[in-house]
Amino acid sequence: MIQLDDMSIQELFGVEDAENEDPARLKQYFWRNRAYDNLVVGLPIRVLVGHKGVGKSALLKMAYMEDQSEGRIAVWLQPNDLKEIASSRNAEMNTLIEEWKNGIANVIFRKICKDYVSSKTRSDNIIAGSAESLLSSVVDIFSKAQSEASGIMQKSAVNKFLQNNAITVYIDDLDRGWEAQRTDIRRISALLNAVRDLAGHRRSINFRLGLRSDVYFLVRTSDESTDKIEQNILWLTWTSHEILAVIAKRIETFLGREIGEYKRSSDLARFLDPVIESRFHGEGKWRDTPMHRVLLSLTRRRPRDLVKLLSAAARQAHGDRRTLITTTDLRNIFESYSGERLQDIINEFRSELPEIDRLLYGMRPTTKERREAGSYLYSNDRLTTKIRNIMSQATFHFTNRSHVSALSLAEFLYKIDFITARRDGDQHVIRRYFDQSRHLQNQFVDFGFHWEVHPAYRWALQPGEERTIFEKLDVDHTD
Repeated sequence: MIQLDDMSIQELFGVEDAENEDPARLKQYFWRNRAYDNLVVGLPIRVLVGHKGVGKSALLKMAYMEDQSEGRIAVWLQPNDLKEIASSRNAEMNTLIEEWKNGIANVIFRKICKDYVSSKTRSDNIIAGSAESLLSSVVDIFSKAQSEASGIMQKSAVNKFLQNNAITVYIDDLDRGWEAQRTDIRRISALLNAVRDLAGHRRSINFRLGLRSDVYFLVRTSDESTDKIEQNILWLTWTSHEILAVIAKRIETFLGREIGEYKRSSDLARFLDPVIESRFHGEGKWRDTPMHRVLLSLTRRRPRDLVKLLSAAARQAHGDRRTLITTTDLRNIFESYSGERLQDIINEFRSELPEIDRLLYGMRPTTKERREAGSYLYSNDRLTTKIRNIMSQATFHFTNRSHVSALSLAEFLYKIDFITARRDGDQHVIRRYFDQSRHLQNQFVDFGFHWEVHPAYRWALQPGEERTIFEKLDVDHTD
């Protein structure tokens, strides 16, 4: 029996931010997927792209810790380490790139000195000088400090570097403070170009970066030079089965057990039994549905969503003195969970579309639409008409471009996963997200998909009408 107090909930499901997770616990429950395997291959540049909450920081952190445990020189950088670099708003692109190259080189050098070289050997004011001299500067100071490195791991890392001259640099949270301004786009673009130059100089400096998908999309469509880095992009996407496996492994390792490979989601679902009842005792289309299908329907293909959903339901259960999450607990937190997810994307994308809240709340069904079976389901034409009606009542503008149309707003809604592409299959509904099928929102081609407001937002758009949601909303299909 698991006690669902706050401490147990955090240890059970994990913290939301991998940076704040206990390294031992992260290693214990980490799910090694294909994206991770592609991240750690021996290529000079890997840019991990995905929405907030998909686990970019966790993958980067695990790769960084793995480098450390194997005695490789690894440097972890965050925005605070880079905030003074290329900060000029009016500099030309080539100047920004050079500022990034030299600035990053000096930050890397200072980090290496701090982590691997004793204060006896290093000086706090020492710098690499330039990007071109970074490696020779590290070799020089490591040669002097080789006999002074403290601890077996440090000595191993220094000796290994002197043999292969390899450094791996991890940069996370690049989008912190992102406002989608033209200057923000140019700064990230210059950084990506600088990374490409640094990594290509002697093939000894490897970079692993995390970038939000909307940031990358804006940079990629604004700067033609970024096509040269496109081959290094890793889109971090999850299937429902993989997300279920992530949570199953967290529960099992919390209980001191290991979990193997399972091809069927229904087999993985049994690992949730110690914390939540197996079926949802609701009504309408949700009546007696396997619980894992309900949970996965409300996640936006982001592991963090399921962590948040289960954690909130567990706290609700604990408040009612239960040691197992029930349907009642979930129903009690659906509206707050939905409201928080809606607020998440408003906060996340307001910098790109300042009036985003008016657009999203404008997607609420009208009185007439509520009487229809597909009140949140749209054909291309119907979606365009809906958005035009919203535009007639409010003015919208994108921060980084002047043209706004019903089509551009529809593309924006798809890009932020507020709407998903949907097609009714022979036996179940097929849903596609922007990261999976970026080509679907195209004004010239009809791929046979309709558009649907994601289930996670329904309670926030239609508060107090839970029964209607249960009667009309199809849950996701899993095997």
